[in-house]
Amino acid sequence: MIVYILMLIVMLALSVQDIKNKEISGKLLITGAIISCLGAVMGVLGNKMSIPDVALSLLPGIGLLVLSFVTRQQIGYGDGLVALILGPALGIEMLAIGMLIAFFGSGVFSLILLSIKKAKRKSRIPFVPFITFGMAVACFAKI
Repeated sequence: MIVYILMLIVMLALSVQDIKNKEISGKLLITGAIISCLGAVMGVLGNKMSIPDVALSLLPGIGLLVLSFVTRQQIGYGDGLVALILGPALGIEMLAIGMLIAFFGSGVFSLILLSIKKAKRKSRIPFVPFITFGMAVACFAKI
């Protein structure tokens, strides 16, 4: 539970940075990575996660990083790094739910912006706030 709260605090700070600057802090990413690793260790020691589960939880982040490379950063590297650090903290199931909510939410938001002519098809929107929202919903749904 404490890991979720700490990760949510880090994610909120990353979201603010992403909205304001369209980039995120390496220091905050490292802080999140440390919290995530501690959460993974606690999960493994508490028999809530296995080591293969932790490894599996890294795959969505790795996938986003590869997608970022392939699409020439249409999805930023920061988004992939955020998903990468969230994996061990949340586990694959909660991360998958959170990411689905994030993709759906950003899609709906983009459609709204397009329909009211506030954005164009190639406009870029910050994605970390949607990941944060998806993570929060997934965490609260589990509680």
